[in-house]
Amino acid sequence: MVGRYALNSLQSLAASSRELVAQAGKTAPVDFVLSIHPDPIAYAQLTIPCGFIGDCNFALLAETYPAFARQTPAALIQGERMWQQGLSVSRFAALASDWAADDTRQRYPDLAERVRVLPFGANVKSGWSQQEIQQRVAERKFQPLRLLTVGTEWERKRMNDAIGVVIEAKRLGLDVVLDIVGCTPPEGVTIPAGVTVHGRLNRSNVAENQDLERLYETAHVFILASQAECFGIVFGEAATYGLPSIGVESCGVTSAVRDGVTGRLFPAENWCRSVAVELKRWFESFECYRSLALGAGRDAAERLDWQVHARTLIGWMGEST
Repeated sequence: MVGRYALNSLQSLAASSRELVAQAGKTAPVDFVLSIHPDPIAYAQLTIPCGFIGDCNFALLAETYPAFARQTPAALIQGERMWQQGLSVSRFAALASDWAADDTRQRYPDLAERVRVLPFGANVKSGWSQQEIQQRVAERKFQPLRLLTVGTEWERKRMNDAIGVVIEAKRLGLDVVLDIVGCTPPEGVTIPAGVTVHGRLNRSNVAENQDLERLYETAHVFILASQAECFGIVFGEAATYGLPSIGVESCGVTSAVRDGVTGRLFPAENWCRSVAVELKRWFESFECYRSLALGAGRDAAERLDWQVHARTLIGWMGEST
């Protein structure tokens, strides 16, 4: 990442952006340039309005993700300067969470009015309609209670805590199983009975994508134990199958999961126990579970959807030209 945020690299990226805009303008008028993150537009010196979408500002990302922060001091300084410059030349910055937006407004108060909140959509095409979600939720039987978690990094996603939920839930007398998708345990981790590790499932592979879809379709609850999440698109993906989510009350997760409406959020301390107790409550009160499951399904259709995201962006761009 060091080279990525060197000034010469950013200036080269800016030149490429100007060329792309110029080429596009030869075939049709370009009224607005929308970028994913500010990097391509920060130093591009565009003469038409621009803006960007993202999930976090550079400085907050470095504070939240240790791996991201392991760059040279010069790269960290240049990266933050670039991000602020990108915000300064933009008509708006559409950030996925209140967490990121609030921090950005506080960090750059002179540019606060440019910061807006726009949640990301779910990266799935196979989710259910509202009618199907209602039918499927009504037919669910917790025999056993099936939990699903998805993440590519075992340690950062705290998969050991996901396993801890199973252990705590069984202590409370629940018949519960867990499917882990996206990663494999490091050496020395013991996988208890009732936990199945599937590893990475490639959506581009027909068979593996079907396996992933089946896991979403047969699950009852989605859980994710990671604290460092700029947003968590996977919560939206689970919601498209009418799965209520349980996450950690931190970072952008508080915008991805609406506590008490589409799932529950608990502090990182004693998270496994808190989740297990909540699962027991759902097990004993299906109506409580049903309300959250249907709430998740509605949220997937009304808010956590790329078409909704796109329509909002189009409106903002129209206002800016």
